[in-house]
Amino acid sequence: MKTSLHILAAALLIAASSSAQTIDQDQPLIDSDCLTATHSLVAQSFVPAASSCAGVGVYITDNPGWFGSEVVTMNLYDVDPYSLGATPMATATATVTQGAGFGGWFDMYWPAVPVTPGQTYWFEFADSGINSICLQGHLGFDAYPNGEFYCQGAPFFIPGWDLTFRTWADNGITLTATGACPGLITMDVANAGPGSAVAIAYGPAGSSTLPGGTCAGLSLGIATPNLGALLVADAFGTTSLSASLPAGACGLTVQAVDLGNCTASGPVVL
Repeated sequence: MKTSLHILAAALLIAASSSAQTIDQDQPLIDSDCLTATHSLVAQSFVPAASSCAGVGVYITDNPGWFGSEVVTMNLYDVDPYSLGATPMATATATVTQGAGFGGWFDMYWPAVPVTPGQTYWFEFADSGINSICLQGHLGFDAYPNGEFYCQGAPFFIPGWDLTFRTWADNGITLTATGACPGLITMDVANAGPGSAVAIAYGPAGSSTLPGGTCAGLSLGIATPNLGALLVADAFGTTSLSASLPAGACGLTVQAVDLGNCTASGPVVL
């Protein structure tokens, strides 16, 4: 017999929808030909205002002699990435190609991860190939006062240098429950992707990770999640469910999972 985790993971295979992402932190200023083209150990610290991070973009331009295609990696950290034992919260990999006349934003995304507004985070841009990637930045005055440009594992020696970058946040699916358990409970979902499939998961409080399907690796605040309902968000990203719950359901935890962008609401105790 399949476990409840695998039943929920199988349900996630049916989903397909676009992610609702917005720019959170933005440092658009440029005044260098090539602030750095280092193969590795290039990072920038930042302080999010949003409660999620779904990706980071950097500004790349051509520079004579710096041409070619490379596989690059963007890592997100909640500690200094060059401290002992640091491991990334999220990772994205892509291929970037630059040549004569190239210039523009290069964004890399991952399933949204929760972050704490006001806390410092770091992203690291790693290029391990034979070609160097030319990243733009701003010199002189502190264009982004909430962070620093890191080079070779330490904040750069000239104060106020920053990469040209932007971070992406997911609007974030939310779940609210009204009513009294046992009895009629209404669960309202908001901020899902328009037209996205939404799974309502339930079970005892705890933690688990989906083992497979489109949203494999997604963490939930439910020890053994079960699929309670499969809904579809409207054009405004909202949907709802009403049910009369027995006494045995009281005290269980429920979460809404946006199957289009693989994000989960905060847990709600019935």
